[in-house]
Order: sequence, then structure tokens, then C-alpha cells
Amino acid sequence: MNLLHFKRLLLSLLFLPFLLSATSPAYRNKKKLANHVYEPYKQFLFEAKYDSAEEKNYLYILMKVTDEIRYGGTKIEYIYFCEMPDTNKIRLDFTYEDSLKKCHHWNEYTQVEANPKYIWLHPPRAHFHGLADYYPFPEINIPVKVGKNYKRSTITFHEPRLQGQMLKFSYEIKIKELETYKYQSRQIDVYRISGQAKSRLGEHSFYHLFNEQLGFVHWYYNLNDIETLELSLVGAY
Repeated sequence: MNLLHFKRLLLSLLFLPFLLSATSPAYRNKKKLANHVYEPYKQFLFEAKYDSAEEKNYLYILMKVTDEIRYGGTKIEYIYFCEMPDTNKIRLDFTYEDSLKKCHHWNEYTQVEANPKYIWLHPPRAHFHGLADYYPFPEINIPVKVGKNYKRSTITFHEPRLQGQMLKFSYEIKIKELETYKYQSRQIDVYRISGQAKSRLGEHSFYHLFNEQLGFVHWYYNLNDIETLELSLVGAY
């Protein structure tokens, strides 16, 4: 064995423990379970209300966190119901779907990024003219600090009103305060994350309410004081 081959063998032996640990199920699970809020197999049921001069829409959205990795985050699934689904079945069966109450026969897939320092959640984009798909998406740095604010900008090609054209959003976010919020029959502590955003379609205001155990429990959007959308957490299972 020549010297070059010996060096290559030595390097492979040195890195072998790291490669084995990085590809082990324990390592992958640690990455997936880095934040307890949106762990795999959790389910979150939201009540959604959309209101404009031309349309009023009211339905339920079930968000299911899978155990699959998607684009650096965890894959989530959204299912839309025209009526309140059976929460007992949701609690007991992760694969529960009621085709008689579903608003359409396809499900929506996207992702959530959650780690000990940061949570970013892609909201549902179907229905409501894509208003929930407007930036900024629900996001928060951990640990949460009241008074923290920042400015950002991003682009998207998913605005349904522009049929695939590029749309740039500029927005400012501020963690305003810690307040109480009525969830089910009790009061919980939530952080209010609010701000303004601009695009060539106009201005929209928003706020997200975040609880450290339940995640984002309420989302609100207002576009040009003409359209509003609210999503409220009904239950986490």
C-alpha cells in the first residue's frame, strides 16, 4: 500500500463514526423533533372566516404535521372542511378524513420549519383568494423578546390574481406585547406579532398570536380595508 492510499484509508476511518451517527435514525429524529410545538403526528384544527364586499366564506382547516422532511422543514398537510369535523376522530386517528364534509377532494401540502431558535410556518394558500399566502408568514425567534422588530422583503410567484407574475412584498414585524387570549374555555398567554406589508396590490396589515405550547393560535389579515381573513385554533391533538 502506497502512502497516498494509506492517508485515504486513515481519513475514512476517522470520519466513519461521524457518518454513521449523522445517518442514524436517532440523529434524524433529533432534527425532526427539534421543537416540541410542531412535532410529527400532531394535528391542529382551525376555524377560518373570510369577509369582503363580494364574498363571505366560513370553513375549517385541519393541519397535520407528518414525519417527512420537505425542503429543509417538516412536511405538513392541510385539509379543508365545509363543516366542523369530528374532533374525537381527529384525536384518535391521524389518517382521519371525512369526504362528505371536505370542501374539495384534494389536500394541500407544504412545510413548517421548527427548531429551538426559530419557527416558520407556511399557512394554507387555497381559498380566500390566497390572502393567507401573503407575506409575512407566521414566524418567530426563540426565545421570544417583546419589543423586537425587524424589516424584511421577499418575492413570490403564487399570487393567484397575477397568474404567475412576480410579486414583491416589503414588510415590518414587531413583537408588541404579551397578552391573554381565550382558547377553548381558558385564558392562555400569547405574544402578539403584528405589522404592515406593501406590494403593488396595495397594503395589508396583519397580526399573529403565538403561544409557546400551542404555536400560532390566531392569524389575522386585512387587505386595503376591503378584505379580512381570520384563522383561530379550535384544538390541538
